This record gives sequence, C-alpha cells and structure tokens, in this order.
Amino acid sequence: MNSPEAHIQRDDEANWSQFLALWPKERLKSLRLNEYTAAGSTETFTYWIEYRLKELGSIKGGSNFKMGIFSRGSDGDGTDQKPWLRYTPEYGWYAKYGDTPEQAFEAIRQRLVAIAEAAAISDLDAIRHVDFGLAVKWKIAFLYQDRARPSIVAVFSRRVLGAFLNRPMKNSEPLASIYPEILSLKRSDEGILELGHRVWESKPAAARNIEIFKLSMSDNTFSGQELETLARQQLVVAGRVMGGGQGDSFPKTEVGTLFYLCYGNSVQLIGRLTSEAEATPKGEDYAQRHYEILFRASRHDPFTANQEKWTPRGISTFWQVPPHRLSEFEQLLLRPYFGINLEDLAEVESMELNSELPLRDATMSRPSVPLQPLNRILYGPPGTGKTYRSVAEAVSIAEGGAISELLVPDRYIQTKARFDELRRTGQVEFLTFHPSYAYQDFVQGIRPRAVGGSVSYDVVDGVLKRIADKAMENWHKSQASAVLEITEEARFERAFYKVSESIQDKGFVEAQLAGGRTARVTIPTREGGLTVQTEGSETAYTLSKKRIRSTWMSRGSISRVRDIKLPVATYFWAVLQLLKQVDQDLEPLAAIQPEPLRQFVLVIDEINRGNIAKIFGELITLIEDDKRVGGSNELTVTLPYAEADDPPFGLPPNLHLVGTMNTADRSIALMDTALRRRFAFVELMPDLNAVPSGSIDGVEPRRLLEAINARIRFLFDREHTIGHAYLCGVNSLKDVERALTERIIPLLQEYFHDDWAKISLVLNGRSTDSDLCIVESDEIGAEELFGSNADNLADMTTFRIRTEISAEMVRAIYA
Repeated sequence: MNSPEAHIQRDDEANWSQFLALWPKERLKSLRLNEYTAAGSTETFTYWIEYRLKELGSIKGGSNFKMGIFSRGSDGDGTDQKPWLRYTPEYGWYAKYGDTPEQAFEAIRQRLVAIAEAAAISDLDAIRHVDFGLAVKWKIAFLYQDRARPSIVAVFSRRVLGAFLNRPMKNSEPLASIYPEILSLKRSDEGILELGHRVWESKPAAARNIEIFKLSMSDNTFSGQELETLARQQLVVAGRVMGGGQGDSFPKTEVGTLFYLCYGNSVQLIGRLTSEAEATPKGEDYAQRHYEILFRASRHDPFTANQEKWTPRGISTFWQVPPHRLSEFEQLLLRPYFGINLEDLAEVESMELNSELPLRDATMSRPSVPLQPLNRILYGPPGTGKTYRSVAEAVSIAEGGAISELLVPDRYIQTKARFDELRRTGQVEFLTFHPSYAYQDFVQGIRPRAVGGSVSYDVVDGVLKRIADKAMENWHKSQASAVLEITEEARFERAFYKVSESIQDKGFVEAQLAGGRTARVTIPTREGGLTVQTEGSETAYTLSKKRIRSTWMSRGSISRVRDIKLPVATYFWAVLQLLKQVDQDLEPLAAIQPEPLRQFVLVIDEINRGNIAKIFGELITLIEDDKRVGGSNELTVTLPYAEADDPPFGLPPNLHLVGTMNTADRSIALMDTALRRRFAFVELMPDLNAVPSGSIDGVEPRRLLEAINARIRFLFDREHTIGHAYLCGVNSLKDVERALTERIIPLLQEYFHDDWAKISLVLNGRSTDSDLCIVESDEIGAEELFGSNADNLADMTTFRIRTEISAEMVRAIYA
C-alpha cells in the first residue's frame, strides 16, 4: 500500500487509535461536561468526532443541538426559542434530557456509554434504539466498535449507502439493517476503512438521484404573523386542492422528504418533513406538516433568474425539482443561497430523522399560536380519562412532546410531576366549575377585608384574569426587540421587587412621610401592592401596585405631595421616595433581551357543570382565536371594576383553555351554543385496549366492559357508557367484584333512575340461569300482603344485588 490512498488510510488508522487512547470507553463513564463540549477548545470529545476525525465519517450539517448539549461561547450563539430547547448563557441543550445543563449531560453521558458498549459487541439494534439522534450516535458507534470484527462503515448517509447497494432506500429504513448488507460485500483483502472509502465513492451517484421539492408559502395566503408563528413551530402548510397533482403530493409525500422553503420569491431554508399530514385551523382545504431544518439560507433577496415551476418564481406551491434539472438547481439555488452542492445535500438528506424533534401525534395536534385551536374540550362518558388526559394536554402545550408519549403509564408519573411544577410556577392553572361558580371567581370581583374594626373592599382578580395577565406579560416581552436602555417600566419593577424582597427578609421597611414622620411599609395579605402604617396609628392603608406604578411613571412632574392626585397622597409620596432611593442604589441594568415565548394553560374540569354565560360574561367573545391580542379581529373590553387609568383587557394568544366535560351529566347537544362554537371538541370514549386482556381469576375484564357497554348503548345511548378507568386497574376477581358493586352498579342506578328491570338486563344479559344472575328478583303478591284489600293493587317485583359474586356470575354477563 504505497499509493496516496494507502497513506490516507494509515493516517486515518493512526487518528482512530489516538482517539481511543485519549477517550477509551471506560473514560466515558466519568466524562465531564467541559471535556465533552467547550467553546473554542479543539480538545473536547465533540470537537474530535466532528472535526479531527472528519475523514472517519462526516457528521456535518444541522445545528449544534445534534450533540445533545453544546457550549455556547461568550457570544451566546443566539437562541432558537422552541419548547423542546433549553438555554443558559453557557449552554444549549434538548429539554428532554433535563432541566439543567448538569442533568442534561448526565442523561447524555449515559447514552454515550450505552452506544459504546453496544458497538463493542456489534449490537446494532441496541444502538438504533438509543435516543440520541442523527448520525452522531453512529459515528460514535463506528469509533468504539470491535476493530477486529467491524460491523459499521464510516458512512452515515442512507442515500449514499443505497447508491452503493444500487437500490432505492426508504427514509424509514434504519441504518442498523443496512450495515450488515454493506459488510456482506466487504472483500477479503479490504479493511473497514477501505470499504468505507469505496462506499463513499457512490456519493456522486447518490447526489444525482436526490429528490427535493420547492414549497412556497405566499404572503397572499399567510399574514406576516402567521408565517412567524409557523416558523417558530416548524410547521409548513399547503393547500389540498392545487393543480398538477400538488394537492395530493404534499399530504402523501413520505416522511423524510426534502424541500426548500420560499416565502414568495424569497428563499428561507432547506428542510425535511418529519410528520404525516394533519388538519390545520386554516380549514379543510389545507394540510400542515412538521419539519426539521437542515440548512438556513444565507441571503433572502428575491430570486429573479427564471419562472420554472420548481424555482421560487414559479407559479406552484409544492413541485419537485426535475432530476434532469438538478445541476441547474445546484447552480441557481444551492451554491448562491446555501453555499453547498448536491453532494453536501445528499450527505445530510439521508441521515436519520432527528429524533429530538417532537414528531406529531397522529391523534392530537400540538398547539401552536395562533394557528392551532386555543380552546378545546375533552368530552366523553365517565371513566374515559378526561382529567387524566388534561394533565398531559397541559404539559404538551406548555413544554411540547406528543400526547401519546406523555400518557404512557410508566412516564405519567413524570408527566404529573411536570404538571405540578408548571402549576407552582403559574404557567398552568387548574379549577373545577360547579353551579355556584361565578364571574367574580373567574374574572374579577369585590372581596371584603377586615381592617382593624372596620371592613374594606378590594377588587380581586379571578383565576382567568391572573393567568391571562401572566401570559400577556410574557407575550409582550417576547415580541419586544432587544433595547440598550432600561425602560421606566423595568426600573419600577426592579425597585418594587427589591423593596418587597427586603420586607420579606425583615418583616417591614421604613419610609419617610412628607412631614418627617416615619411609616412602616409591609406586604398586604392579598398580593398586589404595599401597606403603609404610621407609628402610633391603628389604621393601615393598602396602596395598589397599579397606582404605585402610575405614580412612579409620573414622578417627573411630582415635586410635592399635592402633585399626587390620589387619596392618601402622603403615603404614595413616602413609597415613591422609597422606590426612588432603591432605584438610585441599584446597579445599572444591562440591555433587555426579549423573553422566550411561553404557552400558558388554564384547565377547567367539569366545564359543563357551571353556568357558562354567567361565569365568562363578556369574555366569551374574547376567547376566540382571531379575537385574541394580535389576532386578525383583535378585541378588548373594559372590565366592570376597572379604574380610569386601567388599559382595556384582552386575552393573549399564548393562553390555552382546556376543558373536560362528562357527557353523562349533560349532553354536548345541550351545551351553551356560544361556548360550543368557540371550542374544538375532542371525544374520549371507552378504550378496551386500556383494560387488562386475557383471564384474571377466571374472568375477562375486557369482554365484561364490552358487553356492558353494548347493552347500555342499546337501552340508553353511547354517551352513558362505562369508561375503561373503572376496570383498567383490576388484578383479581375481588377487584372486579368491587368495581361492579361499588362503582359500576351505582352508576347504572343513576343512569336508569333505579329502573332495576333495565339494570338487570345490562348485568344479567342473556343468562336464563337465575343462580348466575348478579341482580336477583323476587315477586311479592299484593294479595299475600293485603288480602281482600288488594283488589286494585298490582303485584310487585323487588331487586337486590347478590352479596357474593362468583367468577361464573361475571362470565355470565358476557357469555
């Protein structure tokens, strides 16, 4: 081996050996975060595998998140705010790995060890199932495989591997099943690196066969805000009814298909579809799909070269670049707008789908703002898991992730823990409607408060108003551009916070009144302001935060107490001076950066048990998607207890309402019409798959539930069936008996208004053997009780439930 290729092979072998000497498999178990990634360092683990060993399999392309966690450096690298991403000034990482960099890296380190150990014993299927996406895990597996008995080549592009095998490669085909086929073609005199180079020589052929579509989203169809929202959620939308077969090709194109995205004639990015088509709030004529970003355009000036349908100027929405025009596509678009060629695209395009992206749940769309329905109701019979599901809905909306994954029994404990934490931080609220619930509880009302020997009345915000204010504050801050000077509003908030913090530490702080007297400032029982009380006085005055803020904002025109046109002006004067002093003592603030947009969720359990018109009041109109702040038909109202300087009230587009509704209590058809048309409805019916299958102590719970529900549907309706929750946790005949006697039969009594003849039909079914009937009956003759006085009295049938229920009796229900 004296050729240049042989020399390269020796260098690659030497670099491989050097890597393993520096990063042996055992070292991965104690690997530290700064050894894994450190901005500017050329000695970290990630730098080695991506750059120093680039000849041993390319993993270029995509974002830094492909490493799971990465060091951001002093400039912070910007932030791409999405629910599945997390940032600190030092690091960026996938949220699914943990809430802190330390937690995330611990999860990643465990995956590195699992990949290396599986590679050492050629367990490719185990590597496939390690949750560490893209080609990175296969590069790591290649490096840690048994070099004496290799099982992986240093090529991680599915399309290149397919070109070498001379067959088309589906995007869904795992690399774990392709590598054995590749290794079977290894020559006896060929090493694993030589085989890899021979496979890589198929790259030009792979590039010539690449499939890529032009996808255009016109500003004639989408507003600027809609396009911004779609970009944030990584969604593309196209019409189902388009000429030239486009209407069929967009929703039916395989997951993994490549496209370049245009806004009008402006090129935006190259992406890859990661989900099947699903419904979109833009209507039945449209479909939407998730995607991952492979390359972002380096320029966005309008394309002017020609008007072919596959180009940005072409009159088309979803159009494949013809194979014989790929070279022209490379010259006109790839190189000028992305700085890559077809071979680069083929290399990245065929990598595994990025498992870190939240793939879409086929049964439930993850909400976006404002294109997804902001209001939904989960409805169905008792025991179908509506409240259980609402917890997962809230977590999915707030943090991302598929509903189906959040509902997996083994993971639901973590889902509920996340839900509880989101409630603690105020991002999620939960309440239950009932007949006495009112507007004053939900939106805003007056509450009495004892002050000394008298009673005062405060305006108190309800649960909707509180969470709406938090969501609105976040919405506005997320929309703001970075500014170099601190705003007056921010200065006030900072000073007010420091005063409140001092009060919490010391119990009170002192402020000077205009006349020189000292007053104590404390925090009132109800949040929202400060309480001021002079020495020797029994009367304390609560100053609302809103009026304190108003005073602060006008302080430039306040030089004496009489300039404050408010009751108890002397106390406002004292608090203003206190805040000014605190503000003066604080360090200057750095530039304000926009906040990440967060999604807030209000879960309303048993929403149909309240008087909707009474509870929502005028806000029933504001909850509609297009009436939200920033929407195309934005509306605001003045609340009944608003003060003159209060701004109008509106609902922000990052506040979601999730209701649950028991159809056995009240049919959906009888619901308030105004509510019904403002909510999307998701039906949850009994799920037999959630009930244990097979026999338990001689009975089959799944067949039992199926038989009972079939009879209820016949005798009553489907809205009064029995939910799977009543039987999903049974482990013995005793559990089944308890479920029947303590839960199911009382529910049937309620359904049929103690009509035991129908209850008997449901439970006794087709059985004619009275010994096997759970519901027993006795005939009581009128004459036997009343003798000759029973002429006008009919005989009576009484019913009772057996005190002991055997397996044979239960089987008789569904036999």
